[in-house]
Amino acid sequence: MKWFLFLISMLLMLFSFVAAQDLTYGTVVAEVNGQEITVGEFFMELNRLTPEVRSGIIEDPNGKTEVLNLIIRKKLLTAEAKKLKVDTLNAVKIEIYRYAQEVYAQYLLDITGRNAAKCTEEEAKQFYDNNDTLFKIPNTYHLMQIILPKESEAKDVIKKLKSGKLDWDEAIKNYPGITGMASGDAGWAAENRLVPEYKDKIISIKTGDIDGPFKIGEGYFVIKMIEKEKARDLTFEETKDRIIQVIGQQRARKAVEELKSKLWMQSKHTIDNAVLQKIPLNP
Repeated sequence: MKWFLFLISMLLMLFSFVAAQDLTYGTVVAEVNGQEITVGEFFMELNRLTPEVRSGIIEDPNGKTEVLNLIIRKKLLTAEAKKLKVDTLNAVKIEIYRYAQEVYAQYLLDITGRNAAKCTEEEAKQFYDNNDTLFKIPNTYHLMQIILPKESEAKDVIKKLKSGKLDWDEAIKNYPGITGMASGDAGWAAENRLVPEYKDKIISIKTGDIDGPFKIGEGYFVIKMIEKEKARDLTFEETKDRIIQVIGQQRARKAVEELKSKLWMQSKHTIDNAVLQKIPLNP
């Protein structure tokens, strides 16, 4: 059922692409034994694949042919199954019915969520104005790190770096880190996210300078300060899109849960607990 979960978003994302190529989802791309295969079917098959496989297909020059071959093989197998009247078997009918229920339910929830996931710019601005504390960025620091297993090694590296006998980039290559922790760019860290016992010392490092070693976990860290950014308030323009997205997601989840609750409360259902308790969980 994975393909259905992504179908709507996939169609929206690819619509402009298809239009730009002078195609429609009904455009026939191939035929097999008289059955047409459309561009729409191609995209649906592509989206059924896992993200990893899909990425490989996209990067492969022959990827489009592979996807088309998958569709052709499925059509051939389906036709053969019908010749053998597999579609008349009760087990198959039950599975198709079960699958159809999942598709119907998911489609309803998806549409309900998308219809509710609306947030105007005015609503986003009101949220921004009423929740100003959420949009404050503390002092942040862009750090790079070299991680070594021994304190003596870390001190030796610092000495070589400061004396110019070792280049920073070369040091990262020579000392890639330890298990579970890699040397390199540590990204931006907010002041309140720094290791408490070293926070004051780290934030005092001047831009471009190095310091350490700092014992964190099983490693000894050599820290280089790349850049500092003072605390500030995010502007509405910086946060607008994210606010609209978050409010939309919240409204979608609420609408879905309300629909489930409404249908449950309005339904007339009974449960035979005597039978329920007899059902084995490991048949």
